[in-house]
Amino acid sequence: MSEARRQEMEVAVIGSGFGGAVVAYRLSQHGHEVHVFERGQAYAPGEFPRSPADMAKNFWNPKDQLYGMYDFWSFAQKDFLVASGLGGGSLIYANVLMRPPIEWMSY
Repeated sequence: MSEARRQEMEVAVIGSGFGGAVVAYRLSQHGHEVHVFERGQAYAPGEFPRSPADMAKNFWNPKDQLYGMYDFWSFAQKDFLVASGLGGGSLIYANVLMRPPIEWMSY
């Protein structure tokens, strides 16, 4: 990288999920200059896949020109479904949390 394009930063946080967001926020509260890097895009409410067919088209696999929300990581004895997008794993949880009926919340 040329010197003209080189940029120095105090703190670089990789990923905007739960961990990255909290770390960036806390460090910035203490006066640190923080840069957050996220490979995925921002998703507005209503843009999440709503069917199995939509989900199948929404995976992260650049070799197949797919830059969607979901990424599946496999290791020796563990598998993980992670999210690629502004908000990280919270994007996945946003789709699975169900609102209980109001009568469940009444005393």
